[in-house]
Amino acid sequence: MAAAAAVTGSLLLTVGCSSSNSSSGSTSGNTGSGTNWATASSAAAGGGMNALVAAAKKEGTLNVITLPANWANYGTIMKDFTANYGIKINDANPDGSSQDELNAVNQLKGQDRAPDVLDMGTAFAVKGSQQGILDGRQTHHLTAHFGKPF
Repeated sequence: MAAAAAVTGSLLLTVGCSSSNSSSGSTSGNTGSGTNWATASSAAAGGGMNALVAAAKKEGTLNVITLPANWANYGTIMKDFTANYGIKINDANPDGSSQDELNAVNQLKGQDRAPDVLDMGTAFAVKGSQQGILDGRQTHHLTAHFGKPF
């Protein structure tokens, strides 16, 4: 779900290895547009926002983890995202911890239900990056605050 994950600029961290594409079973992040969204560095690099949204819609589901609806306005953000883009959100373990997120990334890698979007503490983001399981993309808000990606 690399394309769907990239669309969610409001959310915080994306996972380096995209989950399987539900329509093709591919784990490449390539949704048929010729763009491998798992490796695209930006929406512009993949052909722009319209191409990104089309690829995300084709994937169909965005998997998020540990995003409780009552925290940081995530409930409204997720409802608005689905209303805006027509992409279902699977919110796994909304009350989990940052370590639960890292465990899920490792345990569900390559599966349709692997998390696409994470929101974790800085220490866990650094740990995941050091383990090579996070791709380093982050929202422009984090980049403005911390500089280069973890």
